[in-house]
Amino acid sequence: MALHTSAPPSGRARYLIVTDTLAREIGAGTFPVGTLLPREAELIERFQVSRTTIREALKRLSSMGLVSTLHGVGTRVEAREVHASYLVAMRSIKDVLQYEGERTRFQVEDRRDLIARDSDRELLRCAAGQKWKLIKGCNLSSAGPYKVFADTIIHIRAPYDDILTRKSRYDVPFYSLIRERHGLEIVRIEQELEAIELDERQAEVLEVAVGSPGLRIVRRYYCEENEPFEVTINVHPSKRFTYKISLDRKAT
Repeated sequence: MALHTSAPPSGRARYLIVTDTLAREIGAGTFPVGTLLPREAELIERFQVSRTTIREALKRLSSMGLVSTLHGVGTRVEAREVHASYLVAMRSIKDVLQYEGERTRFQVEDRRDLIARDSDRELLRCAAGQKWKLIKGCNLSSAGPYKVFADTIIHIRAPYDDILTRKSRYDVPFYSLIRERHGLEIVRIEQELEAIELDERQAEVLEVAVGSPGLRIVRRYYCEENEPFEVTINVHPSKRFTYKISLDRKAT
């Protein structure tokens, strides 16, 4: 059966298009578990890309656990779906802080000043005119097969944004740096979870297909003040992330 590939979306890396297409076909059973994918030369001809592009796509499929490379044989399909790699169990503020601190490293892609508008009040829980720093980037996992753990946007309210430097990577969460410099105690964390479909930019960052299901988590960190000093938005691909909440009844 001949397989056809549609024209790539503008601006999208070719290796990601190849990865997405092959992953969808593996999931649909076009290439059953235990069988071999077409050889490199066939994939090059089909997708009209370079050998380097095909090898990068196969490398990513391998890191997802979908295929394995057998020297002298070819690329064998190992699984139809990517299995969840992260399980988060939360019961307290301590659990949230410990998990974020141990599992992720933040890579900065962009930062800018933000003056809160009326349209920002719902997210930032502050009055219009409040000064913030907006930082875009991604969380890199310190464990598991996926390099990028989450597509991330972080807001830090002035004057607490003085912890930011010119560094492009942070191995310590911003809220920890703020606590240390300003002597704050985190007394409350608000969390909002929302199921979404990943757009093209998010899919490229997270190395999944456009339109894949994702989980959007908004966290607001409070000290003694009524306004949060940090607000984060993390977007995770659903098949790699499980969120577990345990609730215990305390004796009165």
